[in-house]
Amino acid sequence: MTANGTVAYMTGAGMQHVDHEPDADGPVAADERIHLIVLFGGESAEHDVSCTTAAHVLAAADPEKYRITPVGISTDGRWVIAEAAAAALDAGAAPLPGKLDPVGSEVSPTALLSAAAHEPATTVVMPLLHGPMGEDGTVQGLLETVGVPYVGSGVLASAIAMDKQKAKEVYAAAGGLMADAGKRQGVADEGGWWPEFASNEEALEMTVRAIERAGCHPGSDASIFLG
Repeated sequence: MTANGTVAYMTGAGMQHVDHEPDADGPVAADERIHLIVLFGGESAEHDVSCTTAAHVLAAADPEKYRITPVGISTDGRWVIAEAAAAALDAGAAPLPGKLDPVGSEVSPTALLSAAAHEPATTVVMPLLHGPMGEDGTVQGLLETVGVPYVGSGVLASAIAMDKQKAKEVYAAAGGLMADAGKRQGVADEGGWWPEFASNEEALEMTVRAIERAGCHPGSDASIFLG
């Protein structure tokens, strides 16, 4: 953050400066594309997988629709603007490497995200992090605290997915309800659980009941997202 209360960060369009507080005279005309902040890397053992995932996402993103800020997280938890990836984006998708490198100018996560939350343009964060300290609800909680919209599961859903014991409890609750109702269910070849429902409404009703049976409260502890 600079002395005048702005945050500087690199995007595919070069170095950008965003006011940390909204301008008193109203927002200034700006790039109308969606500002997409891509988080990659992370502290887990799946760091390299995340860096590869991010490279594919950046290569597929439409530059006419998205203004991208690639933010890397090192294995020791430092957040940096991935300047090499940003420079490659400025030249088009072709120069992007097969795996992004989380190296660049270090930034404060809260300053970066708070500035993004006050941008005139629509901002969305896409966490492409794998494993603990990334897809376990920790980063999602930070994003919700700052107030920036993000892609993917919320805090509780992320935490449950990482906590295998709790995930088993939710699945067991759902399986018990299916058995009580005489519904068919099973496990697919890749390990996913498949239930059989007569309608979308029945599936939603059973999901809510399973959340309740697992000891959670729908709407506060857990929510259902329909994409």
